[in-house]
Amino acid sequence: MEAIEDQIRALQVSLKRQRTTIIGLSIFIVASRFASLLPSTGDASFDKVTCKEWWVVDKAGKERIKAMTFADGGAGMGWLDQYGQTRITVEVSPDGDADLHWLDRHGTERIKAGTSADGIAGMGWKDKNGKVRMAATTDDEGLASMCWFDNFANLRIATATKADGTPVYPSKDGN
Repeated sequence: MEAIEDQIRALQVSLKRQRTTIIGLSIFIVASRFASLLPSTGDASFDKVTCKEWWVVDKAGKERIKAMTFADGGAGMGWLDQYGQTRITVEVSPDGDADLHWLDRHGTERIKAGTSADGIAGMGWKDKNGKVRMAATTDDEGLASMCWFDNFANLRIATATKADGTPVYPSKDGN
């Protein structure tokens, strides 16, 4: 009988230990799950992040920088102001063109700089209505030019320097 009572006491002690362990593990699991839902407050370091789209948000959680790839094989990146309006974009197309765009607060492109696969590099300035008013280009053969346009997008003045250094000063307005 005494042996049975000793075994019952041992089982009771073992049962208390098991209950304590189960309760402790349950608390740990619940706390771990809760902690995983909290936002990270520390810095992170990675060797590589692979994704199809990436966003950077400000302290208020507003999207401010975006980077993505496109279905056609191109890629781009954009910067947004505090109101969510895109202000700067960078794009690379599958055919080799690369462009940088600056937009005003209304979303109208005002400045564009780019290079094309065929060797042309250029920059254009637009008015508030999106019409090109000035353009500067260089090509792969050494020609460099600057053009001015009127409010109706008509070429008014064009100047250039040929690859051999010869200046060209044609004017489209007769002066």
